Amino acid sequence: MMTYIPSIPFALFAFRWLQFNKPDGGPPGSYFAAGSSIPAAALQSAAVKASTPVPDATYPINGDKGAKKVTIYSDWTNLDEGAAYVWVADMDVDCDGIDYKCKHQTNFGALAAYEVPFFVIPDRFGTKYAKQLPGNNVSAVIW
Repeated sequence: MMTYIPSIPFALFAFRWLQFNKPDGGPPGSYFAAGSSIPAAALQSAAVKASTPVPDATYPINGDKGAKKVTIYSDWTNLDEGAAYVWVADMDVDCDGIDYKCKHQTNFGALAAYEVPFFVIPDRFGTKYAKQLPGNNVSAVIW
């Protein structure tokens, strides 16, 4: 079971969804580029160096036997102005529609991440740390 956490919606691009509603393409990468004032490279570099693991927060990246495991870190959870849990993982994009059965084909067309702004965290983590993750949080996915 996974927990879905909404991130910031990209409503600006919603009016063009028909143009991008196809499984083999979408909006150009520049649509998702960070603003020049956001130090994305520095944030990515710092995330890789995180070293304080959260207790019981190591998970396989997928359900495959022997899958690589990812650990969630708490280095940035005690900052004066905000906090963040950090992890580095692969970037799976779930494009099989709204069906929980994870079918190989899509349901009702392609899923557009810029219109359905969610990312997934393990349900066990979301449940255990529910007080720290109340919802309506801002997130950053650095790719």
